[in-house]
Amino acid sequence: MNINNQSFFYKKHIIFLIITLLIGCTVKNNSKGIDAEKGFNLQKFVIINKELQTVVNDITKGINLDRPAEVLTLTLELRKYKSNLEFWFYLVKKEEVTYRIFSHNQRIVGYLTDNEKDVLVLSDIDNRFDFEFIFYKFIQPTDTNKRFNFVYFDENQYQVDEQGGGFPPHDVIAPCVAYVFQDNKMVKMEDEQWYYDRIMK
Repeated sequence: MNINNQSFFYKKHIIFLIITLLIGCTVKNNSKGIDAEKGFNLQKFVIINKELQTVVNDITKGINLDRPAEVLTLTLELRKYKSNLEFWFYLVKKEEVTYRIFSHNQRIVGYLTDNEKDVLVLSDIDNRFDFEFIFYKFIQPTDTNKRFNFVYFDENQYQVDEQGGGFPPHDVIAPCVAYVFQDNKMVKMEDEQWYYDRIMK
């Protein structure tokens, strides 16, 4: 084998090895991402109702998430009770968000951003078309999305009572604040009875 043939032979093998390494790294990275990375890409929504915008703006201004941003998140639940539309705000530990969503059979709608704070939007309305019909005057979807790693399908959605087995008892957690939309206004719910009526329904 002359020098030119040897040089060509080595070049072919070097190119082959480089391609093999690149493909191997790509496959490895992709599989790692699928197995190791939790979370959902959620769609961004914008508020188009002035009354709701005012409420969300006041709440996000009043809650300081700068320091506990790694621990806490703000959620907005869009609900319908009888003929009333309701807007419940919770401040939740990120580690508990997944459990709350699936234990209450909530729809993950997406998120919105206000005062540089992300607000996770949920709903108790199962059917997507019903949800759109009811709340299209309040929020609208955008083409933007963002990954939320603390929202994911838990491997064990049903918790087990460590002492006696079976389902453990759960505390009822009241929302930070809740509003009902009446006469084209957002009215803050002051009486605690409204909350227990809805939770016990």
